[in-house]
Amino acid sequence: MSQPIPVMLLPQSGYHLEELISKIELIFETFQDNLPDQGSSVLLKPNLVKTAPRHVAAQTDPEFMRAMILCCQNKGWKVTVGDSPAIGSARQVGKASGLTAVCDELKVDLITLEGATTHNIDGRTTSIASNIKKFDAVINCPKLKGHGQLYYTGAVKNLYGCVGGKRKVVRHITMGDKNEGQLFAQMLLDVATAVKPCLTIVDGIDAMAGRGPLNGKRVSENILVASTNPIALDWHLIHHLKGDISKDPVSNLIQNNPAYENDIKTVALTPKGLPKLGDFYFPGDEERKPISFH
Repeated sequence: MSQPIPVMLLPQSGYHLEELISKIELIFETFQDNLPDQGSSVLLKPNLVKTAPRHVAAQTDPEFMRAMILCCQNKGWKVTVGDSPAIGSARQVGKASGLTAVCDELKVDLITLEGATTHNIDGRTTSIASNIKKFDAVINCPKLKGHGQLYYTGAVKNLYGCVGGKRKVVRHITMGDKNEGQLFAQMLLDVATAVKPCLTIVDGIDAMAGRGPLNGKRVSENILVASTNPIALDWHLIHHLKGDISKDPVSNLIQNNPAYENDIKTVALTPKGLPKLGDFYFPGDEERKPISFH
């Protein structure tokens, strides 16, 4: 019998650098066996969906990313930050939130993920950005948000930014309406499998509630969530937030699929106590829109 997958939940109020570094170091220590060796090249993958100022909470917070970069550098890793925004380059989109300035200050490259390399996942084919393959490891740094098309966006959906260029839009249009979103959900899971991040840490301190990924409401949830398995993390976090998994296409798919049976067996690690529920909420049915944009 497989062992349950650990998901760590940590309370964290505000983006105070020393506190963030302490929490991230605790996460690194807990999941040390899954982390790369000193000297490895590591890609940090934030959420840079579109240009938005920091106070909107649409992007992974730049001060959270500052702490991530510093902790990774302390591990002796060669750090790069990268994403493939919906519109514009990573540097352009990162300017509005302050991430570009943080990367420049810490002398870390902020790159746009682009190109395409094909992967075979259980007989299905998918592609991810070709410049990902030059890194030894990927650490996934999503923002906790509700989503007007997918109900929730976290660990798995953030890895969709590892699909380069306009391919993301094409997949929305061609897959979104098929099988009640299940074809699109399977593609997201295949992309996550292809990227295979060694660790995911969710920035849920300031979250976006309701109809994200851009038009929701900034709220305080005051939580960091970490796991080596992005599927397990999302499954556990949606339940923690009292969400309805039947409304999330990805969770709906994995719930009854034997291929993901082990991914939904989780155990909570709460070394600082179980975080209290904050102000986060999922989008209502009236806020939902088709995945295909139609």
